[in-house]
Amino acid sequence: MIYSDKTSIALNLFRSGNNCAQAVLGAFEELIAGNDRQAINIASAFGGGMGRMQLTCGALTGAYMVIGLHCTKAIENEIARKEKTRELIQEITRLFSEKHHAISCRDLLGQNLNTPEGREKVANQGLTTSICIPCIEDAIELLQQMGIGC
Repeated sequence: MIYSDKTSIALNLFRSGNNCAQAVLGAFEELIAGNDRQAINIASAFGGGMGRMQLTCGALTGAYMVIGLHCTKAIENEIARKEKTRELIQEITRLFSEKHHAISCRDLLGQNLNTPEGREKVANQGLTTSICIPCIEDAIELLQQMGIGC
């Protein structure tokens, strides 16, 4: 498969131990220039569906952070910026949900990450490869289709 530069960056970050939110955010280094490690550290709280609560997928919450940074740089008026941010977040959530039929980490993985058995099944079944990597790829692709980070 041929990846965009951002997808390659995200997958390298993910494979080197960063969570899915960190990987997606880290791929948009032009938006976080100068504070890349701090931004990636902040994103660490969003992996595993936010603190491993398995709520919204980390790839999607990473995309939300990218959208917030993009809108901050692109739109000066605070009211307009907030509205555009909400629009883009709702759009990417809809598109992601259409593609994956879920947005929660729990539903995507079908396992409880808070139990040793659940984490073992995720590892043994290769779910980070078969589920998480496509979610990261799709979050990056959707952001780029929306004109963010191009």
